[in-house]
Amino acid sequence: MLARMSDAKLFQDPVATARATHALLSNVRTDGHTDAGTLLTLAWSLRELTPRQTEFATVPISDFDHRVPDRGSSLLWDEPRAERMFAALREDRPLTAEFPADGPVPVGMPPSEVQVTVDDARIAEGLRASGFAATASAAPHARPDGPTVVTYDPERTRYAPALAAALPGAVLRPVAGSGPAFRVVVGSEDRGVTRVVHDRSMVEGAPVAGDRLRCPHPKGQKG
Repeated sequence: MLARMSDAKLFQDPVATARATHALLSNVRTDGHTDAGTLLTLAWSLRELTPRQTEFATVPISDFDHRVPDRGSSLLWDEPRAERMFAALREDRPLTAEFPADGPVPVGMPPSEVQVTVDDARIAEGLRASGFAATASAAPHARPDGPTVVTYDPERTRYAPALAAALPGAVLRPVAGSGPAFRVVVGSEDRGVTRVVHDRSMVEGAPVAGDRLRCPHPKGQKG
């Protein structure tokens, strides 16, 4: 939205800014201290702001299905990381620097719930180091040309991204009736194993700069 408003030079045209302000106030609920004048002042201060200078994030979550008596399912904050985030906000420090994208790759499903058979003991050991329930099968006499191939039952699709993150460059092939385990055939273009960690919070809400944020658009428009 900020990019579209900037591209339309909305902040450079006082009349257009005022028109947008009144349209916004008619469609959102604000507190008693927010009026057209407040929004006009805010818009003027944003006139030089670019998406690259903005950040978006979700408060880190430790439990996405925390059960509360008489309340049901709720989200439970990850208190240490949430405090780090709010401390960065109070001190005007970049959130993307506070939560750098290094270390193990975060995945949204627990690796321990992913059964894997691999025709390479080295790859199986690397997967077990990240928590996958991996077992080694007999190795072939010669590796097939091309990338590593992972076949799995479509019913296990929700677990496929976690395994794909651990096996960079692997080709995923859903095959009906494959059973509960993912089958990995290591190819000649094998790129090894990447360490992953179950961290759904950082998969779905890690801090990101506005110019890298991707939001779905209606009717298949690219975003």
